[in-house]
Formats: sequence, C-alpha cells, structure tokens
Amino acid sequence: MRWRSLLAARRERLLLQVQGEDLRLRRDSEAGVHDIASLPLPLSGDGRDPLAGPLRDAAAELPRWLLLPAAQGLRRSLVLPGAARERLREVLAFEIERQTPFGAA
Repeated sequence: MRWRSLLAARRERLLLQVQGEDLRLRRDSEAGVHDIASLPLPLSGDGRDPLAGPLRDAAAELPRWLLLPAAQGLRRSLVLPGAARERLREVLAFEIERQTPFGAA
C-alpha cells in the first residue's frame, strides 16, 4: 500500500508555491496537477481571503497545502513496525508531537 494513500484524507487539494515574486496556485486531483493562477506577492491584507477572486467556488473550499523548498522544511526518517500500518495516522501524529515542537493537528 502506498504511503500517500494512507496519509491523504482527501486527494483533491490546492497547492500554493512561492516562485520568485509570485504565488503559484495549482489544483491537485485524481486527474493530475493543473495550474490555476499566478498572483504577485505580497497579497492584499484587507481581511478577506486573497485567493477567493482567482479561485472558482469549488476550488476555494479545497484544503490548501503550502509547498516549501526542502531546505525550509523538517525531515526525519522513521522506521515503524509493520503493525503501525493499521493505525498509521495515529502513530505519525504521536511521533510528530514527540519529535518536534509542533502539534499534528
């Protein structure tokens, strides 16, 4: 079984990636990854969702994932027993909270 399928609660998501002075918006779904828009940074801070304009109604409700360069993220290899497969979400949430200063919310 693939790790991605075990970890993903929902396959469809909105990917946000900073490229130079722009924020690139891409939709990731079963059909693949498709570009939606590229917005100049910084985004307006008037209290409204700055992505609502370029997104269609359905895309505006998707979970948003910020893509970071590897150098800006935390990486840790874990060796887990095979028995962890049945409760992988719970095991990983426990390990994230145990080994980092972040909650696994």
